[in-house]
This record gives sequence, structure tokens and C-alpha cells, in this order.
Amino acid sequence: MRTTTEKLLIKAKDARLLNQPKWVQELVHDLARQAERSEAAEQRMSERLEKEMDAARALLNEGPKDSDTFLFLSSELVNTTDEDEDAYRPLGSGVTVEFRQPGDMAAEGYAVRLNEKGLWVSGLNALAVLPCSSTSVTIVRA
Repeated sequence: MRTTTEKLLIKAKDARLLNQPKWVQELVHDLARQAERSEAAEQRMSERLEKEMDAARALLNEGPKDSDTFLFLSSELVNTTDEDEDAYRPLGSGVTVEFRQPGDMAAEGYAVRLNEKGLWVSGLNALAVLPCSSTSVTIVRA
């Protein structure tokens, strides 16, 4: 199917237009050219935006080289159907990540950071560490 601009350009070359006053012919031709230029500019802008988005995604995926903190994004969040595309996005070194419950304000959740002693967890309320297995624990508000 042809675009509106293509249809307008075809009509601007229609022989019936020659029977119209000169100002009508010029107006139709000018409008057709304006539409053509606008569509071309929109196409260039769209291509530029896509390139910039690809570059931004690459920078996001690359992240800082010395990262010790990573954000895991599953294939559903990365907008891919390839399960091998699950991504660990590097966030940097010594980054504090905060986990909040619905309704929590800033700093009301659990702040977590990896440091030289291990995993540091902090919250506004007293915390309790509940062992789940030899390889995992659950931390809850006491």
C-alpha cells in the first residue's frame, strides 16, 4: 500500500491538474514537495534515533569494567525470546542497591552492598537472619 505522500505526489502529476488555475497547480506541487521532505526528514531522524538507542544499549550492557555489582534482567525484560540472552548488567563497584516493599519511601527498604568483609545489609528496623540452607539466608524485619 502506498503512503499518503506517494499518493499526493502521484496526484500532483495527474494530467487533470493541468486544467486547474496556475496557483492551484503550484500549491499542490509545493504541498507534495513539503510532504516528501518532511517524510524524508522523519526517516533520517528515526534512523538516527535507532543508532543512538543501539549505542546507549551497548554502553548499558558494557558498564564499568571493575563492577562487583550486577543487575540480572531475564529475557522477558530484555525483550528477547532467546533464553541465552539473559543479561547481567554491570552497575559498578561498591554500589549500594536498595530493595523496597510497596509503599516504602526512599531509605525505608533494605540497603545491600558488597564490601571487603562480605555482604552488608542495612534497614531502618531491626533485622533478623534466618538460615534457609547451607548456601542461603533470608533477612527479615524483626
